[in-house]
Amino acid sequence: MEAAQKTTPIRLLLADINEPARIRSDHEQFYYGLLPLGDQKEQPGADLNVAWYHRNAKIFAKLTQIARPGDRVLVVFGSGHAFWLRHFAQNMPGFTLVEPNDYLR
Repeated sequence: MEAAQKTTPIRLLLADINEPARIRSDHEQFYYGLLPLGDQKEQPGADLNVAWYHRNAKIFAKLTQIARPGDRVLVVFGSGHAFWLRHFAQNMPGFTLVEPNDYLR
């Protein structure tokens, strides 16, 4: 990423980060990769996943509290949030996910 920043326009770097397949892959590799961590007494991998889901659910809950029908809302968060925020936008009645790459490419 650091090398690409020197020669690639920011909009294309953002487009790459916002590719649905990459978002899914990054989430699976990191968060699902942590699930097996632990033992019979403690489950830090599961605990981290619960906390991350909880954080993103709260972020999206706040969006539902401020957005009104017909609003267009731009959400800018770090890429680690993309999987769950996309999930909520795609599955929450009254919300529609608009792919950022439609505007970045």
